[in-house]
Order: sequence, then structure tokens, then C-alpha cells
Amino acid sequence: MEVVRDEVRRIVGDERVEGVELSDGDILPCEGAFIAAGKVPNSEPFRDLVETDDHGYIVVDSEMRTSLEGVYSAGDVTTIPHRNLPSAVHQGSVAGINAAEYALRSR
Repeated sequence: MEVVRDEVRRIVGDERVEGVELSDGDILPCEGAFIAAGKVPNSEPFRDLVETDDHGYIVVDSEMRTSLEGVYSAGDVTTIPHRNLPSAVHQGSVAGINAAEYALRSR
């Protein structure tokens, strides 16, 4: 296995993975690819509103609450360590349920 730290433009191949095209246009032949996302949190617009850690991830608790009352966060932008699709879906569900309950209580 080779780890490539470059931007992948596209997966090459019709019926199966035959390679990946990198940001410089080079094609790296391979039979499979694992694309890592969420390594740099896209939290800049919120950093003045909610607490973030030293890396820019939004600090949340187990209910997905942020430091700003009534604001919830989920997914790769949070301090939750598992950054993958199933975890993000679960976090989104938890955040949505708790945000809805908060809204109902705040009426």
C-alpha cells in the first residue's frame, strides 16, 4: 500500500478502479483507493461564535452541543475522533434530534 498525500481529481476506470488522477495531472495506477476527507476542518466561519480546539475542530459534547447555546454541530468539523460517513450520519441524527428538542423547549 502506498500513501499519497495529494489532491485526487478523479478516479480512473470504467468497470473498476484502474488509477487516480492527481492534482498535477499525473495518473497513479492502482486497483483501489481510499480517499481521506475531513483532515482540515471547514470551521472558519464559526470560529468567532463557538469554541474550537487548537486544530480548528468545533468542540461538542455527547449531545453535539457547541459552546453557544442552541447551536449544534456534527461530522468531520467536530472534535469527535471518528471522521467517517457512518459516524457523521449518526452525529447528524443526534444533533438534529437535540436541536429540535431545544427549539421546542425554547418556545
